[in-house]
Amino acid sequence: MTTKNNLKQFFEESATFITCVKTGDFSQDNLYEIHLEILKIDGKKLEMVTPERFTADQYFNLCSAAIDQNGLAIQWVDVSIIGAEFYQQLCRQAVKQNSIALYYVKKEHFQNDQKKLRVIYNIAVSKNNDALQLIHDQTFELCLMAVKHPSTLQWVNPKLFSKEDYGKICFTAFYQKRHLAVIERIIGDFPEIKHIQNYQSLRFVNKEHLSPEKYKETCLLAIQYSSESLPFIDDALWLDKDFCLEALKFSKKAENYVKNH
Repeated sequence: MTTKNNLKQFFEESATFITCVKTGDFSQDNLYEIHLEILKIDGKKLEMVTPERFTADQYFNLCSAAIDQNGLAIQWVDVSIIGAEFYQQLCRQAVKQNSIALYYVKKEHFQNDQKKLRVIYNIAVSKNNDALQLIHDQTFELCLMAVKHPSTLQWVNPKLFSKEDYGKICFTAFYQKRHLAVIERIIGDFPEIKHIQNYQSLRFVNKEHLSPEKYKETCLLAIQYSSESLPFIDDALWLDKDFCLEALKFSKKAENYVKNH
């Protein structure tokens, strides 16, 4: 039998504790229900749960409740209790709640089902493009999805791709209607700093991993996207007459760079 004193640490700083201490000792059913209610309020308390006190089904439900409240609670799930299949389900649930939960996903439990791991990657990146930085085995398709915000280029590992595919990823990052980005900024759907980062994202392009023609093409796209890209263009390109003529079509500010070279 578990007493109120045994549970004090678990329930401290919780409004529910006041109610719990009035009941004295707890039966197993009560213990489960109390834990469940607490985890619905604060998922981080999963760290303090002793899995052995519960059946596998009860423990899974407790984990699920905690993750619904805070996806980062996935780090405290004991896989040995629930098994890999249910753990994979909880991981998918966790990144839906908080894409950064991907950091705590134990990939060794997906060895027999890499497709499910890819689904989790897709969910995380679709909710937060910057989650790409947490993925070491990036795919071409995943990167294409992530770079809808060009600043995500900083998380793309060019060494994983051919020059052709990396070029396509960079091209996709800047192949967007500039006026849509401006509208978003005016409406205020995104913080101003987010757009500054996106407009200056050319600095994240690894030109050494692009052919000269693809780098030139990417720079021209970046200028169309925003004149904020101009300072990040390699000096050598301003010695290319054709490039300068094209750049001037897209931005009057390019005059300063042409004159200086």
